[in-house]
Amino acid sequence: MKKQSLIKATFILGLAGIISKFLGLFFRWPLQMLIGDEGVGYYQMSFPLYMFFIAAASGIPVAISKMVSERNAINDHEGVIQVLRKAMLLMFILGVGFTAILLIFSRPIIAFLKWDEKSYYSLVSIAFAPIFISVMSAFRGFFQGLQNMNCTAISQIIEQIGRVIVGVGLAYILLPKGIEYSAGGAALGAAAGGLFAGIYLLAKYNKNKEKNLKLI
Repeated sequence: MKKQSLIKATFILGLAGIISKFLGLFFRWPLQMLIGDEGVGYYQMSFPLYMFFIAAASGIPVAISKMVSERNAINDHEGVIQVLRKAMLLMFILGVGFTAILLIFSRPIIAFLKWDEKSYYSLVSIAFAPIFISVMSAFRGFFQGLQNMNCTAISQIIEQIGRVIVGVGLAYILLPKGIEYSAGGAALGAAAGGLFAGIYLLAKYNKNKEKNLKLI
């Protein structure tokens, strides 16, 4: 299996982070131009709940990475696959559960937090992101456990590109309906980014599984 040194892995992930931040400019700037401060405010209201899920589930990919690394060190390839399958199930349950909570209790959440009613569309849109982000995170932990950061780095860039294209695109398309709908479309970009990155990681997993985890 092709492993990467700590310095190389750090450089790869750091570079991917810089590129992702740069691509983020192409999301924020057009969104500000399209929907202004009010629309961006609706969009940002939903984000703390999304980030709460990210923070709550952040430890699981680290655990996946550790367990995968331990089993891979003794060439227990079947054990590696079992770790990923169980982790995928756990993350999927968490993602679906959090999505369901946001969708079912969106109105009560808005009322309790005293948000503007127009933020409803952003909250509903961002609610779909945890499903895709959870699966994507499990794959990232898997690849990191195999000491291959290329897939994680590329998936980060793909995630951001998907977020920019879909988020800004939907914001533009839905703008005639109102800025609250446009903000909701922008929020849906988070789910789209997670979906595209997850598809890429799944494709890499299927491709390399046939090679007995000899990743490229």
